[in-house]
Amino acid sequence: MPMPSLRSATLFIDVEVWDPIHVATKAFELLERLRRGFREAGVEPWTWRVVLPPLPQGVSSGGVMQLAEVMTRTLGSSTLLHLYSLEWGHEQAWTVVDTLAQHGNVYASIRCPSTRCVPDVVKNLYGRRLDPEVFTRVSLTLGPWIQTPYFPSTTNVDNVTGFAVSFRYVDLFEQLFQLKRGDVITDYLGRVGKALRTVERVSGIPLLGADYSLSPWMSESVGFLIESLMEDTLPAPGMFAAVAGINRVIREVASSSEIKPMGFNEVMLPVAEDDVLKERSGTGALRVHHLVALSAVCVAGLDMVVVKRDPEVIAKLISDMLAMQQLKMRSLGVRIVPIDRAKPGDWVELGKFGKVPVSYF
Repeated sequence: MPMPSLRSATLFIDVEVWDPIHVATKAFELLERLRRGFREAGVEPWTWRVVLPPLPQGVSSGGVMQLAEVMTRTLGSSTLLHLYSLEWGHEQAWTVVDTLAQHGNVYASIRCPSTRCVPDVVKNLYGRRLDPEVFTRVSLTLGPWIQTPYFPSTTNVDNVTGFAVSFRYVDLFEQLFQLKRGDVITDYLGRVGKALRTVERVSGIPLLGADYSLSPWMSESVGFLIESLMEDTLPAPGMFAAVAGINRVIREVASSSEIKPMGFNEVMLPVAEDDVLKERSGTGALRVHHLVALSAVCVAGLDMVVVKRDPEVIAKLISDMLAMQQLKMRSLGVRIVPIDRAKPGDWVELGKFGKVPVSYF
């Protein structure tokens, strides 16, 4: 039987001294131990990730850039690095965007707790004329900081050292709903749990938990699963019930597994990462306001959405998402990709995500 597929293995590192060389050296040593543990367990995660705690005040703009340079040089450009978690009023809140533009493996999140931050965010983040791909690596975190292996809305909240995992298992949910094969997920998680015990033993790094969220990757489509449950195409009556039904299963799976749940643990709908969501958005059937509404029953409907750069509309969208977060009383992550010289329905190139449609408002 093949070993289970993991979407990510994420190393959380505690930081006491924000010296780039010190942090990078510690990260390298811990990541090598973690990789050795996974090799011993016979599991190769799809992505390797590192997460630092929130960036304190007092780090200079040069220090922000140096941290990315030293961490990338030490850990390699294929390792995804979440280096910057900042409050919207942090002195370097907007400097980090320039750093992301120079390092394609570096991620950041800015916490936006209320509508007071919206004008600054719209002007200093979404008003920047940068390669659209940069905006796929920075998010707004609405509500309290959250610790999860999913990027970019994460941070090392407790400033601890340990590792966590996320899963690549849309196909198993399809089997569960279509073939009534609940055992496939139980089996999968049992094998993952056994493997992770080996990782802990060999690496000496504690397992913090897993985020059980169901997230797509192109043809591994959560949109397809939702439509199969609705027996209709998105958007349509029944879509909220379908997403809520999947979430119930995620909660049941997480509560019965030996791996402690952490993070979001809900359906994720990143448009640029899901072939069905791309198609529905490209035709104008699935619009941005549908995605905002879906945030009531998923982590964030407004995720990896490409829109025409319109400051007034983007401000309203963020305000809507803040209202949704306050209603839901759970942290939400938002990724908006603003673009110029394109109109709704156009398809634009977005790096590793390929062709992505500009969504209709």
